[in-house]
Amino acid sequence: MKAWLRSLLAASLLALALACGGMTDDGLDVPPPGATESDAADSQPSVLNIPMTITWPAMRESVDAGLPTPLYKETGRELAGRMEMNTTVKRDGDSRVFSRGDAMVIEVPTKVKVKVYRRKLNGDKGADLGTGSASLVVRVSSTPVIQDDWSMIGNTEITWRWTDSPSISIAGVDISLSDRLDDKIDAAMLEAAASVDAMMLEEAPLRTELEAIWADLGTARQLKRSPSVWVRFAPEALFSTNPEMAGTGMLVTIGARGILDASLSQRMNDAEATPLADRQPPASDSGARLHVPLKLAWDSLKSTLAQRLEGTVFETSGASATITEMVDLYPSGDSLAIGLKLSIETPAGQTDVTAWATGRLEIDSAGESLSISDFSYDAATGNAIIDSAHEALKGQVVSQLKELLTVPISDEIRTVESTFTEILSGVELSEGVVMSGEISQVRVNNIRLSDSFLILDVAVICDLSLSVTATGG
Repeated sequence: MKAWLRSLLAASLLALALACGGMTDDGLDVPPPGATESDAADSQPSVLNIPMTITWPAMRESVDAGLPTPLYKETGRELAGRMEMNTTVKRDGDSRVFSRGDAMVIEVPTKVKVKVYRRKLNGDKGADLGTGSASLVVRVSSTPVIQDDWSMIGNTEITWRWTDSPSISIAGVDISLSDRLDDKIDAAMLEAAASVDAMMLEEAPLRTELEAIWADLGTARQLKRSPSVWVRFAPEALFSTNPEMAGTGMLVTIGARGILDASLSQRMNDAEATPLADRQPPASDSGARLHVPLKLAWDSLKSTLAQRLEGTVFETSGASATITEMVDLYPSGDSLAIGLKLSIETPAGQTDVTAWATGRLEIDSAGESLSISDFSYDAATGNAIIDSAHEALKGQVVSQLKELLTVPISDEIRTVESTFTEILSGVELSEGVVMSGEISQVRVNNIRLSDSFLILDVAVICDLSLSVTATGG
């Protein structure tokens, strides 16, 4: 961006220098410094709507963490007389996750192991009488709801069924396990469902990752080194739709509103950290609409322009003007003030003068070019020969105004577009959280002058998406 700004202001300043080439210090009013707008003026908030996919493996991590291990365990269960059994119900293999309607379903293969033994009269464990096993499938069904504090309530139900004959043979006698275990397993599954909901409340990927993203958004980031581009986003609000289940995972559209800031010349301070804001209703806008105030410091711009302008020569019949020094560049009200030291040469001799000029930056209705208009200068020098030379230079300036004061910026807009596209393509915001984006439009909507910066209000319209994947390997 710095290159086209240099081109714009260089062309404009050349025209202004020509226009005020006959000025001297005698009776010349210096434009008062200070922009109409304060540096602290509020920027227009950006609004983002980001479809977010929490993949099934990531959701399964939260559910798995909530399931007790083992699912059920009991020792010393009396069967008959002094015959007792120990029972363990635990997972047996990888779970399967899928959606059914509005619910996420996880099927967990489970094994029941039973050991039967005889209890001695003194209460000690006696001889083993036999062991047995049976299989069942545990089905965890959750219909998540997002609360105002971004916690996720799972509304979890756990059902189960035997998948083979739940019995054990001891000394030729078949003992049914279902008669002795069904009620116990039912009670254990109710506790397990409550445990899953508690774990989702505390550790669900949605809130955990949103907290990380929220805290990270305010960090200033350097998008490009040459030219230097820094950005930060100070979030004000987050909102979301209700979760929907799909083939890839749980879908939630996350929205954000906040101030997106950018600088073309220096690193910004990180935004002040704030707690994650409560959930708000979804925004009506679709996609992401970023309002990016690109800032270029006057000191940096002045230094760059001085290298380009100093030594520039303008000539007309019988006179010439050379820019020997760029004295100053600053905002004056809603205009630019430009101070140039010129060396004027005529047949009668050479004179050094300081020329001050002002002009307003404008953008055309299509947002494709910038120009300086309403510029003014004081041509009264008190020297007839210099005044005559100025009149000759003025005619040359007027004939070139249309070309000099209009600078196309379509190439620069495409550069911004490609820069943001590159940055938003597959960015890992935190472990397991990847953002992707596609820019549909970039345009400069407005130009502002502050005491420290030339500010270009750039609108970036794009589609963004987030994907939360499993982080456990």
